[in-house]
Amino acid sequence: MNCLVLGATGLTGTLLVDELTLVPSVSNIYCPVRTVPDIAKSKASYQQVDFSQPASAIPNIELDTAFCCLGTTIKVAGSKTAFYHIDVELPYLLLKQAIARGVKKIILISAMGANARSWIFYNRCKGELEQRLIELCKQHNVKLVICRPSLLLGNRNEQRFAEGMGQKLFSAASKPWIKPFDKFQPIHAKQVASAMVALALKENDNKVTIAENNELLSLALSANESL
Repeated sequence: MNCLVLGATGLTGTLLVDELTLVPSVSNIYCPVRTVPDIAKSKASYQQVDFSQPASAIPNIELDTAFCCLGTTIKVAGSKTAFYHIDVELPYLLLKQAIARGVKKIILISAMGANARSWIFYNRCKGELEQRLIELCKQHNVKLVICRPSLLLGNRNEQRFAEGMGQKLFSAASKPWIKPFDKFQPIHAKQVASAMVALALKENDNKVTIAENNELLSLALSANESL
C-alpha cells in the first residue's frame, strides 16, 4: 500500500508516520512538506514542496490511501482568511490531486463539533471541509473517513491555548471516562494516529465513516492491546 500523509511534520502527522512504518502492508509513505525533517524513517519519503502550487505538491505516482493531518490556528495563520486557506482550501485541493493519483480512501482529521452551519468559525471551517470532501469523494467513488477528536494532548512546537489549558485541566485523561462523557475526553495525538491507521486498514462498504472521539479512543485501545 502506498500512503500519502499531509501534515507529516505536525504533532499527529509525525506520530502517524511512525505508526505506518510498523504496518507490514504499507510499502511507501510519501510526505510532501515545507521543511524536510532531519530524522530519517523507514518507508517514509519526505519531499520539500511549494504548497502555493497544490497541483505540483502531490507526487506523480500511484497512491492508495491518503491521510490528512493539516491544520493550524488563527494566531499562527495570522488571520481568518489565512486560516481558512490552510484548513479548508489547501486540504481540499491537495486531496483532489491525490484522488487524481489513484487514492481510493481518505482519512481526515477534523474536529469534535465540526458543522458547516456552526456560529463558531473554527467548527464551521472544519464542517465545510467535511462537506466539500464528502461531495468530492462521492463524485470519484472514494471512501472517506472523518475523525473528530476532542482536545488533543501531546507536545507541540507551537503552544495552542485551548489545548494547553485542556492538558492542564484534564490530567485525568489517561483514565477512561464514563459514557456519555467519553465523547469529550481529551485524547493523545498518538491515540488519534493509532485510530487513523486502524480505520485505514478496516474494510467496510461505507462510503463515508465518521469516527467520533469515543470511537477513536476505543480503536486506539484495541490497537495497543493487539501489539
